[in-house]
Amino acid sequence: MSSVLRETSVAVGGNAARHGGLSTSAGDPLLDLVAALRERGDLEVYADTHLVTIQPRSVSGFPIRMHFFGGECVVSFGECAQEFDDVAEAVCWVERAVSPNCLLHIDKRGGSPYRWRLEHVDETGGVERLSGGYGIELPWIWPFAARRDYERYSYAGGV
Repeated sequence: MSSVLRETSVAVGGNAARHGGLSTSAGDPLLDLVAALRERGDLEVYADTHLVTIQPRSVSGFPIRMHFFGGECVVSFGECAQEFDDVAEAVCWVERAVSPNCLLHIDKRGGSPYRWRLEHVDETGGVERLSGGYGIELPWIWPFAARRDYERYSYAGGV
């Protein structure tokens, strides 16, 4: 990714780190997530004070960026963004996104994304969805003649 990002060590134990104005320490979901993701061989993880970037090493995955602003967090799943009021909820969705049971589906019109959904199948077979976009196709932006297309990404590979 960007060489501007500086990799910082994650505090584990009694040390505390700062993430977007939030004081974090051992047992913090964000620090636990970063530490666990750094142990995976299929991901590159960069952490800074206000940004965590997760870059897949395979073509089937998708980049994830967590931007912190005070107590809020904006997570970008590929080209699609979702705002969270609670950092713990954002961490939960990032954990789901990098699991093999998750699929990012992006609907496009004329090559431009207009709607997306992140689908996670849990242990019981239930599906949890996080979605965003315009919800309707706007013909003055995406003409009717424009080709519909979609893309799918997953850390399970071979989607």
